[in-house]
Amino acid sequence: MQVKTQVAIAIADEHLLRKKQKENEEKAAEWTRKAELAVDKKQDDLARVALERSLTCSQLAAGFAQQVADQKMQVETLKSALRKLEQKLQEAHSKSDLMMAQHRRSRSLTKASDARMAVGGGTASPLSIA
Repeated sequence: MQVKTQVAIAIADEHLLRKKQKENEEKAAEWTRKAELAVDKKQDDLARVALERSLTCSQLAAGFAQQVADQKMQVETLKSALRKLEQKLQEAHSKSDLMMAQHRRSRSLTKASDARMAVGGGTASPLSIA
């Protein structure tokens, strides 16, 4: 259950990082557009400031992109671990079921042997019944 929770949290974090990356990419594009408008109006100081902000937003977006890639790898690792745990759990359930069936069969063979001995008074082994 804890691994499933960790996978869900990691996926949510990945989505949040993607959202932040997209927001910064959009801000960078907006600041670039503002810089172009400032150049058209011959306001070089404003254009320079807008380009600096655009560059900052682009750098942030690149940082978020790297975090998204790292988070995606972590999500895949957690998913793989979850699949392995689920497989081991399934194997344990199957082994338990097999052992229960063997136990029931052994008990029924013992009861049958006891019943034969009680009725016939002879020696009956569980192997001769099977």
